Amino acid sequence: MGDFIKRGTGLLLIDVKDSNPNGDPDRESDPRTRQDGRGEISPVSFKRKLRDLVLAKDSPVWQDIAKELGLSETGYDVLESKDTKRADVRKLTGNELLEKYWDVRVFGNDLS
Repeated sequence: MGDFIKRGTGLLLIDVKDSNPNGDPDRESDPRTRQDGRGEISPVSFKRKLRDLVLAKDSPVWQDIAKELGLSETGYDVLESKDTKRADVRKLTGNELLEKYWDVRVFGNDLS
């Protein structure tokens, strides 16, 4: 009864003008838009943008967040990264995987 699930809420504001941050393949890569004309990005694109922010440990965004929240770089690796070796990942136990990779804790994983 004393275990709590820690949760957080965040906001990612993306301001795009005269660009196509996430084209719709069903409409010849035209920008994704809602019926009211506002733009929209897919869940996959949103997750990629968050992963890129966490990967860039030397960026001002990560530095500010890490300082404010008291985060270290340990435990904030990204599984869905070009540098991640799947053979090494498969050797990890479930808890090791969760402790090492931020995006596994937030978005889950598919190691198949």
